[in-house]
Amino acid sequence: MLRTLLGLLAFNGLAVVLGLGLLCASGLVRPRPVSLLPAVGAALVVGVAAIGTLTVAALAAGLHPENPRDRGGRARGRRALVRGGCAARAPRGPPAPEPVGRPDVRLWAPVAAVVVFVLAQVVAVRNIGVAWDAAHIWTV
Repeated sequence: MLRTLLGLLAFNGLAVVLGLGLLCASGLVRPRPVSLLPAVGAALVVGVAAIGTLTVAALAAGLHPENPRDRGGRARGRRALVRGGCAARAPRGPPAPEPVGRPDVRLWAPVAAVVVFVLAQVVAVRNIGVAWDAAHIWTV
């Protein structure tokens, strides 16, 4: 159980680091702690998407992670990724302005509506037994 949890945390940590690197290399995020912290969620999504894309491309190319004859190819691929990541530079030009202030309250209205709807549904079905059919699931 502990190995599974540690593996999950390590994978997500590596995905976040990869995503932050890609976001910084593309110029979407400045490599400063003030800019990196709010971008952690997006970095996780970008990192997992990059890992998935590279994995699918490798499998489509015929590479398999357990193929002992392909160890040299994997090492060359890692070196190419590291070189490509180190060679990427942020675009030149004026720096992007930092976001100022809090988001407008109107942006939270749809979120609040969904939360109120879900809470109303939870209260409405609190005494109903579980029924695993489509009609019940869609009405909840």
